[in-house]
Amino acid sequence: MRKLILLTAFLWPLSATAHTCILNQQQQQTLQAALHIGNKVGIGKQLAAVAFQESSLGVEPDSPGHFGVGSIGYAAWQIVIHAHPWLQHYFHHHNWATVLVSNTTIALWVSAYYIKYCREHALNWWQAMQMYRYGSPDDSGDYPNHINHRLAQIHHLLMVSDSARQTAY
Repeated sequence: MRKLILLTAFLWPLSATAHTCILNQQQQQTLQAALHIGNKVGIGKQLAAVAFQESSLGVEPDSPGHFGVGSIGYAAWQIVIHAHPWLQHYFHHHNWATVLVSNTTIALWVSAYYIKYCREHALNWWQAMQMYRYGSPDDSGDYPNHINHRLAQIHHLLMVSDSARQTAY
């Protein structure tokens, strides 16, 4: 398997300039895991878009106060852990942030469940993304636009990837 796959993506869909997006093996694996988990939780590609926006699909899995590929904060983590107790044993005797940074799969599950929680407490996906990023569906910010941009990129990456697989056979 190649260590790097070159995929063409529009990094700025509002411009006419096409750029190249290179996903390394870790990013490819994170993308596939996010798509798989997102589909299981019922949020589709939304999880992959959040992971892409928040951590560049795992390249930068932590920022001040937020951890893992979905950039989860303590309050969000608490909500998810209480609502989904099957996750608790992964954090037993471990720092919650360290687990989210070191275990991409668990971080994706926590992010997916928090996105779903936000969707259940917001009127629409736009407000759910506002809530996911800013803590309230009524907050203003450009985050939903960033997620929509990432969704377009993921759609394009998957189309290019499928096309490349078909020509390889």
